[in-house]
Amino acid sequence: MAFDLIDAKDITTDKLLELFKAAYIKASRIDDGDDDIRLEVTDNVLWLLRPHADRLKLFDYQQGLIISGCEDQIIKKVNEINETYAFCKLTVDFAERDTSNFHTFITYEFRFTQGLNFAQLIDDIHFFNRVKESAFNDLRVFLIEEKLLDNADKVLM
Repeated sequence: MAFDLIDAKDITTDKLLELFKAAYIKASRIDDGDDDIRLEVTDNVLWLLRPHADRLKLFDYQQGLIISGCEDQIIKKVNEINETYAFCKLTVDFAERDTSNFHTFITYEFRFTQGLNFAQLIDDIHFFNRVKESAFNDLRVFLIEEKLLDNADKVLM
């Protein structure tokens, strides 16, 4: 069943939850009115969103406090990280310019217009999880080395 191609019209949140359970991945429906799924992969929580009928989106985010005025340096580093990890997209969002709050998001989209191979999805989820950890670690190391953090011990953990 895991190696079978699942037709796009047969992919539902319930079907995905059933398949994740069979793969021993803890998954639950998020009670937000959408068909979003919360995944727990190797002690990390990932979010699997289903905004469109032919696309799944994995994402995770971290937040922290930075020294005000260093936003451009952080954006430049995020762009460098994106060149390294082309598999995913890392973005950074500052609450407001010249404030110390920021959030980083990392996303990956699965398109399945022709169907979905669940075994490949599981492999991609585990790969995304490793890439995510490496990308966040690269950003964390940069922020610590450049002394751009107000809370170096708490950010991006």
